Amino acid sequence: MSAPRPYRIRAWRARLSREDWLSLRRTGLGSSDAPVLLGLSPFMSPYALWLDKLGQLVPREDTPHQAWGRRLEGVVADWIREATAWPVQQAGAVLQSRAHPILLADLDRWIIHPQYGRIPCEIKTTSQTQAAAWRDGPPPHVLAQVWHQCAVTGAPAAVVAVAIWGQAPQWWAWSRPRRISRIWWRRRSRGGRSSSRGAFPHRSTVTRLRLRYSMTGRMTGPLGPCRPQLGSGCKNGGCLSPSGRCWSVT
Repeated sequence: MSAPRPYRIRAWRARLSREDWLSLRRTGLGSSDAPVLLGLSPFMSPYALWLDKLGQLVPREDTPHQAWGRRLEGVVADWIREATAWPVQQAGAVLQSRAHPILLADLDRWIIHPQYGRIPCEIKTTSQTQAAAWRDGPPPHVLAQVWHQCAVTGAPAAVVAVAIWGQAPQWWAWSRPRRISRIWWRRRSRGGRSSSRGAFPHRSTVTRLRLRYSMTGRMTGPLGPCRPQLGSGCKNGGCLSPSGRCWSVT
C-alpha cells in the first residue's frame, strides 16, 4: 500500500470564479507569497501582503503582460515536452499541505522527471529588460516560489522554465535544500499567524516603512488609524502614526 500524498486537493481551479479564487488565496500562504514574506519579491512588500490577507486591498486586474504570460504558459509547456521528452501534465487544482494546512500551492504544470519523478513546473515569461536577472538561472524570488511548492507537494525538486521575449526558452531542474526549507517554513508560518490574527506585520516591515517615510516627516502610505491599545512606549526607535501614537510590535 502506497503512502498517502503529503497534500490534498483544496479546490479545482475550473470550478472557482475569480472572486472565489481570490478568497481562497487569502485563507493561506501560496507560492507567490513566499518571496514576499522573505523580502525577496520585487513586486510586493510584506506590508501589502498583510493588507491583502486581511482583505483590505482592492484586487487588481491582470496587466497585459500578465495576461499574455498566462496565455503563453501552454506554449512554453509544449516546448519543454518537445525539448526534453518529459511528460508534462496539467495541474488544475489548488493544493493544500496536510502537515501544514496554511500552505497552499497552485501549480502551473506537473512534470514527470526521469530522476525526481512527478515534480512541480513553474513557467515564467519576461521581457528583455529583465533578461539579466535570469543570466545565472532563476532569480531568488522564483526559487522561493518553487521551493514553497516542493514543501507543499513533498517533491524533491522542481522545474523552472522561462520565455524571454526574442530569445529561446530556457529551463532548469532545481533540487530542494532541506535546511533552507525548514528556515522558510518558520518564516512563512510566523507571517501566516500574524495575518490570521490581524496583528501588525514583522518588525522588519515596520523598519522599512519608517526608513521610507523618514525624509518626508509624514505618512503618505495606508497605515490606517493609530491603535494605542497596542501599547505605549515605542520599541522601534520612532512612532509610525501621524498622530504620534506608537505602533508597538513585540
